Amino acid sequence: MNPFHYQSFCTGENFCQRDNEIKQIKQYIQNGKNVLLYSKRRYGKSSLIKELFENNIDNKTYLTIYIDIFDIVTALDFAKTTYKQIASSLPYDFKTILKDLKNIFSKVNFSTTLKNNGVLEFKPSLSSFDFDELMDDIFNGLYEYYLSSGKKIVVVFDEFQQVTTIKEKKIDATIRKYIQSHQNISYIFTGSKRHILTSLFTSYDAPLYEMVNHIELDKIEKDIFYEFVNNKLDKRLSLKLFDDIYDICDGESKLIQEFGYHLYFKSNLVFTQN
Repeated sequence: MNPFHYQSFCTGENFCQRDNEIKQIKQYIQNGKNVLLYSKRRYGKSSLIKELFENNIDNKTYLTIYIDIFDIVTALDFAKTTYKQIASSLPYDFKTILKDLKNIFSKVNFSTTLKNNGVLEFKPSLSSFDFDELMDDIFNGLYEYYLSSGKKIVVVFDEFQQVTTIKEKKIDATIRKYIQSHQNISYIFTGSKRHILTSLFTSYDAPLYEMVNHIELDKIEKDIFYEFVNNKLDKRLSLKLFDDIYDICDGESKLIQEFGYHLYFKSNLVFTQN
């Protein structure tokens, strides 16, 4: 198998280390703090979160929930996506999941479908409740789960700038209410449109003003990325050529992984610069 991955999340041996960023985020969530994580696109924000959740957090201590809201177009889309991803994150088996979901959430019913890959897909039915009632059900349900399980909770809203396109409801103002009142639930907001994201958290009149710790994800250091790529190419890549690849790709993780993917198939060549 080709060891380079660029069309899906990179975790484990496919993830090029970001030890400092992972350590920093862990310290924040261990102390119940919230984080804003932003960078240019293709720098690996989502893979960083997946690596954090899969290999750097004890699932006996934490419930981790990843919610991608890139595709939402209405406030009810936000509610439905949030319900669906919370249900998918709960550590229950097929026999008990629907019963436990009913104990956590009082305003929706869930149906399930077992997909071909063996993963349960959850579909919430929102009935006739309005958005504010659903938000109350979601966030109070999460807090009740914390109280009953003793697990701290980490919720990630990926591509959070999308909430600014929803005009019928101020989603950031709604979230603020629950951030203020619920302890031991940390929120990580990520996105790639820096000016929009920062306005949501740094404008004096913004509902989430000063409620997060900021982390800007920069390029992976060139020397670290070179060692990662060269090891996967069995030491066949010169540092001088990688310098050019890194600069051409502007340090973007996805593009460099894709470059490595195509180089890997040239198994009999040593890659140097003329």
